[in-house]
Amino acid sequence: MLDFPSALARLLRDGTLREAFALDPVTALGNFPLEDGDRAALLGLAPEDLELQAGVLLHKRFEEVRRILAFTCTNLGDAAWPLFQKYARYYWPDGESDAWADANVFGERLFVECGNAFLPAERNRTRFAASRRRLGISFVWKFPVRGRFRPAIQIFWRSRSRHWREFAIYPDL
Repeated sequence: MLDFPSALARLLRDGTLREAFALDPVTALGNFPLEDGDRAALLGLAPEDLELQAGVLLHKRFEEVRRILAFTCTNLGDAAWPLFQKYARYYWPDGESDAWADANVFGERLFVECGNAFLPAERNRTRFAASRRRLGISFVWKFPVRGRFRPAIQIFWRSRSRHWREFAIYPDL
């Protein structure tokens, strides 16, 4: 049996479900195992209010992803938010709040759609963070160092406690 907060969370996370809810709330909630009181409360929600709240949650996710993919989002400029919205409306990462997984999947989508907009150093970082590997080594031509880009070797290391660190070796030109 689903409770009201869990059902509401599903509605807020799933753009397709919100679209179905806006067209026919009864049918959209048909497969939800809900108590009658919770079903009535959900049916009383305005679809516009659900979209507004979902937008707030998407913005929060975007801010976390933008912090992780700072250079990539800067490269994208004003296109970053619409691209994230398009991606995030139909994808929500597993887990509580896994911003690294979200950034990795969004970045890979960008890599397919926008090619070189996804900075390779950030791609390496998000891929390693999303993996279970203990060690990762990559060479990149454009590694950000004090506002400039330099060729570098990125080294990632993960401890047994799953915390990871990044090191970079680059020439000081």
